[in-house]
Amino acid sequence: MFRAAAAAALILTGGLAPQSTPVTPPAALLATVAAGRDAVGFHAQGSGAAAMYFWYPARRGGGVSMADYLGTDRDTLAGALIQAGAPDAEVQAFTAAATLAGANAQADRRMHSLVLVAQGNGQSVADQAVFCEILASHGFVVATTPSPTRRHAMTSEDDIPAFASEQAEDLSRAIQPAVRFGALTTRIALVGHSFGARAALLLAMRDRRVTRLVSLDGGIGTATGTDAFRRANEFDARAPMRILHFFERRDAFMKPDFALFDMLTAAKITTIELPGMAHAHFTTLGFAAAAYPGIAAATRAGPEIGSSLRTMVERTLAFLEQ
Repeated sequence: MFRAAAAAALILTGGLAPQSTPVTPPAALLATVAAGRDAVGFHAQGSGAAAMYFWYPARRGGGVSMADYLGTDRDTLAGALIQAGAPDAEVQAFTAAATLAGANAQADRRMHSLVLVAQGNGQSVADQAVFCEILASHGFVVATTPSPTRRHAMTSEDDIPAFASEQAEDLSRAIQPAVRFGALTTRIALVGHSFGARAALLLAMRDRRVTRLVSLDGGIGTATGTDAFRRANEFDARAPMRILHFFERRDAFMKPDFALFDMLTAAKITTIELPGMAHAHFTTLGFAAAAYPGIAAATRAGPEIGSSLRTMVERTLAFLEQ
């Protein structure tokens, strides 16, 4: 779920079986991005700090809404958007929008590559739900866990190594449960947003099954906390991997700096700037901004938001499918 304080801050500052039946995507949140041919299932396991969330190709989809993903945070998010100037009607439509997923739908019994998604600071299932559904509709099993900052807060940059390691461990615990949805665990990809990209990078450094990492405006592409992050026990500048890093220039606190990338001597790294996107738009909020003009204005999205989201999705899929 969107953590209330994190959501408001991001908004106001601007965080081998038969083929499954093709699904018609909801008109709203996928207005600018094409879903794949697979129906999508969704399963939530555990609660609180132990929660794990899974999306997967399924025999049927549909029925889950943004309200289901948001839970008790729905009113807080709606209030933050309205305070930022978004029209009430658009906000209510977004927070109740239909999505691709069917709750606990039967998996399609095929085997699929596994993608682990590392959430940004204070974030959880709703924050990457649309992106995770898109990946699942294109044939991936996707798993995520809540950010550890939902259970205790960082107080300084010195906390970065411990929190990134904790989040990497949370994600690693989701690998084996994903097998029940058809996940192959011999080759794993990672997606990390904001602080989550640090956790994803540490997991890639310690688990050689990870071959690819997608950074969604990740902190690994900034100068913030780099020295502290390098003190993590898992940090290994010689770890081989491929990294696709998307970034923006609308938020000064995410000013691009690729010094950390220069230290990764065995990595192959591609960087792509996405115009019209602020840091918050690398979450479900970006898909809402592309669909609703008032939400776009309230969150400072540029006119390129739709095309940039398409680029993000298409380049990610191509990268993961290599």
